[in-house]
Parts: sequence; C-alpha cells; structure tokens
Amino acid sequence: MSDEYIKNIQNRMRKALNNGEEYFYNNGIKSGMIQDVSPTGLKKEDMLIISNEELVERINSAKFESFIPDDEGFTEISPDGIKNELSKAISENPMKFLNGFSVFFNLKDYEYFSTIFMSIKNIIQENRIIIPQDIIINSILQFIQVIKEKPDLEKEDLSFTITTLGWLFEVFILSQTSSLESEIDNILKNSILELIKLVKEKNIENNSMFSFVINDPKCLMFSSLIWYLYYHNMNNKIFPERDIEIKNFLINELKNINSLSIFLVFGHEFKRLWIIDKNWIQSNESIIFPEDDSKWFNIISHILLFSIPNHFDLSIFLIEQFKRASKLFIDSESVDKRIIERYLYCILVPFLVYSKETWSEPYSELVFSFIAKASMNQLSWLTTNLNIYTNANTERIELLWDKVLERLEKEKDSIIIRYIKQNLIHLVKMIELTKENSIRINKTLSEFPDNDIDIFSEILLEKFNSKTAGAIGEIFLHYVNAGNYSFYPEEKVKSLIGKLFQDENSKGAAFQICNRYFEKGIYSISDISKEYP
Repeated sequence: MSDEYIKNIQNRMRKALNNGEEYFYNNGIKSGMIQDVSPTGLKKEDMLIISNEELVERINSAKFESFIPDDEGFTEISPDGIKNELSKAISENPMKFLNGFSVFFNLKDYEYFSTIFMSIKNIIQENRIIIPQDIIINSILQFIQVIKEKPDLEKEDLSFTITTLGWLFEVFILSQTSSLESEIDNILKNSILELIKLVKEKNIENNSMFSFVINDPKCLMFSSLIWYLYYHNMNNKIFPERDIEIKNFLINELKNINSLSIFLVFGHEFKRLWIIDKNWIQSNESIIFPEDDSKWFNIISHILLFSIPNHFDLSIFLIEQFKRASKLFIDSESVDKRIIERYLYCILVPFLVYSKETWSEPYSELVFSFIAKASMNQLSWLTTNLNIYTNANTERIELLWDKVLERLEKEKDSIIIRYIKQNLIHLVKMIELTKENSIRINKTLSEFPDNDIDIFSEILLEKFNSKTAGAIGEIFLHYVNAGNYSFYPEEKVKSLIGKLFQDENSKGAAFQICNRYFEKGIYSISDISKEYP
C-alpha cells in the first residue's frame, strides 16, 4: 500500500468526518471502521499500576494521531481511546481513582471526568463493588467546588460531564435501600442546588424534546431534586425540613419567567411527584399548569409521553388539563402524533374502564368531542388498538362505536375511512352478538374492503356458540350479500359455515351463504352445503 494511496484515503476520511459522516471503505483494504485506541503507556493495565499523579501527567502529555492504517482498517490514537481504557480501569478498581480524587483536577481537559462519573454510575447500577457513600459524595463536591471557578462552564465537554453527574445522581439516589447519614444527605442536596445555579438554561427548540430531559444538564439536576424527594418519601420522610426547602425551591423555579425546562421535568416526573405529595401538587396547580401556553405544553406533553396517570385520583385531577389539551390537539397538524396518541389513551381508559358512571362521565365529553372534530387520520389513531382495553365496559364500547359511525356517515368514502371500519370490526371480540349489535356490525361492514376482512371469519368463529349462531348467520350473510367473500384461511371459513349448518337458528343463512359463494365461482367453499342436505 503506497504512502500516496494511504494519504488519499486519510484525506477522504477527514473530509467525511468533518461533514459528520462515518467513513466506510472497501477499496483494496479490508472493510472496517475507525477504532479509537489509547497511546502506549495508557492502557488499562498501566493505569491500575501507576500513581494517579503519573496518570494525569501521561494523559496531559499524550500525543494523538489520526487514521493509522493496519490489517483491520484504521486506528486513531485519541482521547476517546484513553477514556475507554480509563473506564475499564475504574470498573476494576474504583477506589484507586477516588482516593486522592483531587489530583485529577490537574487534567488539561475536563472531559475525562465524564468517564469517571459514568464508570461510577455503572458500578453502582450493576451492584458489583460497594463504594462508600461519603467517598462518592465528597468526590462530587470537590468537582463542583472546582468548576465554580471555571469561566467556560458551558463548554460542550464540561456540559456533558454535568449531564453524566445527573445520571450518577439518579442511580445513586434510587439505589439507596436505607436513609443516608444526615451530613451526606445534606451535601447531596446542596450539591444539586449548586449545580442548578451554575448551569444555564438551554434552548429547547434546538433539541429533541423527547430526549431533552434525560440529556440536558439543567433538566437532570431538577430531576435529581425530585428523586431526592422521592427517596425521602420512601424512607418515611426522614428530613422534612429539607423536603420543604426543596419544594419551595421548585415552586419558585416554576414561577421563574425564563425557566421552561423545569416544566418538562415536572411532566416527565409527574407520577413520582404525585406519589411524593399530591396535596402539594393540588395546592399549586395554577403554578404547575400556568396560563403561558409554551410552559403548559411542556408539562402536559411530557406527562403524556412519560408519566401517563395510572392512579384513579390522578386521572380525575388531570381532567381540566385534558380539556385544555383537547382544544389544542383536535385536528392539529403541529402536535406530534405520539403526544396525541398518548392523550387518546389517557381519555379512553377512564371512559371505557372506570366502573362508576360518575367517574367515567367527565371523560365521555372529551372522547365524543374528539370523535366529532378530529381529522380522519386522528380518528384512525383513536380506533387503532381499541381491542387492548380487554376489561372495557361493553355498553361504552358500543356507544363509542356508534359515535364513530355517525361521524363517518358525514364523510366521503376513502381509504382511511375503510381503515377505521376495519379497526371497528375488531371490537366484535369485545361485545355480545345481540340483534342491536348485528345491525351495528352490518353498518360497519358496508363498503368494507374484502381484501382486509379475512380476519373477520376468524373473529366470528371465536364468538360462535348456540346463543350467537343466529346473529352470526345474519352478519355473515349480510357480508356476502354486500359483495364481500372471505375465503382465507379457507379451513376456518368452511368451519364457520359448517357450524352455521349445524344450528337450526342459522341453517337457512348458511344455505344462502353457500349459494352466494357458488354464484361467485368459489366452489371449494360452496360445496360444503352438499354435506348438509
């Protein structure tokens, strides 16, 4: 391989990487990717033997080199290579690096602290090695005291390090099976509060709102405060005065005109907050759900995405917010589909499942309003997967079905309408096959796409018994009279028709069904009538 050839590939790779692309190659070289490696003298084995002081010196003086060709492709001696080795070393002997932790503040690049904190987080999460609580907390405290003096706190490497601290806080707090010592608990609280003050608010619009809370350093610090409260709640509210301090701090942040991220966090952690102190939530409802639309949307969207209520009292509490949401969501093209789908789940569960009418009634209005005003796409979202509500009240299923049919009658026939009807047919599994429901089903089957109805014969077969035979015969006959002929899977269709022949209430319908299949030339099914003279 000539030097000129290698140089040409290196230049092409640099260009691709500068454009944010990964460079793959298969041009006389074995196909592969760039592999990050650590310089000589900075492998895991070296890091475990040398002193932390010498380790810092070696990292600071390390020479890096890009795109070194070898038999497997290219390697790159890089900071990422050092981080990989450092992570392995810490994972094997964390106390070696945490004792005398302050020496690492002599590193030129603070990006290595993200590796240290992530490695500690993983050790706690995997429960492999017990690290004393005070060692972890004091290391974090030292880090905070040093970065307070840093003018470039918003640099990407330091910002990411604070993000990793947030992940560490979560695992550390939620892994505690008993109360922390008072001093450690207090240091933990003050460390989180200090970081919230240090980290600036980021622009949410330039980030994905779906992952912002779990990656943004300020959001993670707010979340850490909530985990801290939750941990206290799970341990019999061991330090009530500290809980009051945190709650007051959070309410003041919610009142802060410039703070948007805290509303995302409150939405993301809303179920946990409700468990911590629902009375506190209720008494501050107007602050938590403000008039400001952008702040309100941040919290309600994240409740729907990440904190769907599964407590009856929480569902009732949120009804007013769901009413406000309906005005924004219905027939909207700007609201993400995932948010609207979660909203539908939140209003359908109380409507379909709650046993008492007084409990489900507030949600009836929301469901019916959505059906009446939603776009056809949104209506298809509502009817998709309705069969997951296996413990639904059958009367409310039938009522919802009727409301959807009423809406469809006002619309011109289209592919999406046929898709909605297909969704409705699956509800046959959830209702009694009475005469009234036969009419409802037949109404749904009109103009039904026959290539999508094969599942229908299976549904009817599942529902068949002596009480339903007559209704099923009428339904299937109506279906074929409308020009639809289900013949796959053939054995199930024949089995269903055979059952219809065997019951006096449906025998007449069975003969008519076979005649229709005969007229259509589908003799493999129509010939079953010969078995029942």
